[in-house]
Formats: sequence, C-alpha cells, structure tokens
Amino acid sequence: FQNVELQRANFDLVVGNPPFGKQTLYDPNFPELRNFSIHNYFLAKSLSLVRPGGIGAFVVSRFFMDAADPTARAHIAEYADLLGAVRLPETAFRQNALTDVTTDILFFRKHDGPRLRSTDWVQTATVEAEDHKEGGTRPAVINKYFAELPGQIIGHMVYSGGMFQDALNCVASSDIDLGQEIEKCLNVLAHGFSHGLLAVANGPQTQGN
Repeated sequence: FQNVELQRANFDLVVGNPPFGKQTLYDPNFPELRNFSIHNYFLAKSLSLVRPGGIGAFVVSRFFMDAADPTARAHIAEYADLLGAVRLPETAFRQNALTDVTTDILFFRKHDGPRLRSTDWVQTATVEAEDHKEGGTRPAVINKYFAELPGQIIGHMVYSGGMFQDALNCVASSDIDLGQEIEKCLNVLAHGFSHGLLAVANGPQTQGN
C-alpha cells in the first residue's frame, strides 16, 4: 500500500482493517503522513483516495479514537465526516484472530467543502470507569463521541486488570448477540446510509435481488 501508485480520489468505497503498529512509513505521494503510525497512515491514505461523497468503513484499534494526541483525527476531519462509530468488546475477534483487543468500527463520508457533521469526535473526554483490579472507579480518557453516546459502546469501558494496571478495555457479557448489538448501533448513523448497511447485513430479501 505504501508503494502502490494511487493518487487520485476516485474510489466510491474503501473498506479496511489497518495494521496495528507504531512504526512510520514514508510515501512520496503523501509526505504529510510521514509522522503517522502505520495504522493511521493506512486510514488517512485510504480516505484520501475516496471521491467526494464516497464512504470509508474501517475496523481500527481503539487507540485511534482515544489517543490523547488528536493530530491524526484532526487531519482526517479536514476531508471526511464521521458518520458514526461502534465500539466492540475486547472478545469480538477472539475466535478468528486469537486475541483480545478493543476495536472500533468507523464509518466516514468524504466531503469536498463545508463539513456536514460535528467534529467533536476529534477530541477526547474523561469519564469514570470501573476498576476490576483495585475496586471502585477511576477516571478514564476516551473519545468524546463515545463519552456522549455510550450506547455506541457494546459493553462498558473498564480497567480490566491483567499485567497492566492501566489496561482500559471494553468488556461485555459473554451471552450477548454481537450481530444484534451492532445492528442496534447502526441506527444512529446518517439516515439512508444505515438502512443500506442493514440491508447488506440481512442479505437479499427477494430472489434475484
């Protein structure tokens, strides 16, 4: 992706799962991304290649949205509106990726002029999170979008213990139906866009459709 010669914004849709990692890349066609982590580079370059009005959908590390440094989010907000986000519990990819990690599904629409939606998601906020290791609650920094719309978190943000005292993760009941919960969260997205996603998720309704 670093070396592919794609410069024009003419894709209608991009779907991605950016690689996790902090290393940086240099892309001569996108030198402004040279200080971004490989994760944020993939996300920003992908959205740069979407035409105005086009859609980007990504599964990303929670650290894109929750990072204290808003630089990457502010950069993307210059040319893309966040349509909505869903935070998944840390067990969402346990079976197929053999790892527990808190991730977000993000939906963007590329714009070429005035922003159509709030940019509050560029900032973070402090909330209280349960501390499963020490007991009680502790302040936790998460993205302002999730702080204002906790219903978009499938589960709860908690300090879940383990090797790291400050391990903040999204934890949900083991008996939830993840597909149903994601479908509920899609209802907050832009009208029409969420309807199309639900149609795809539910499959063809008539033969030949």
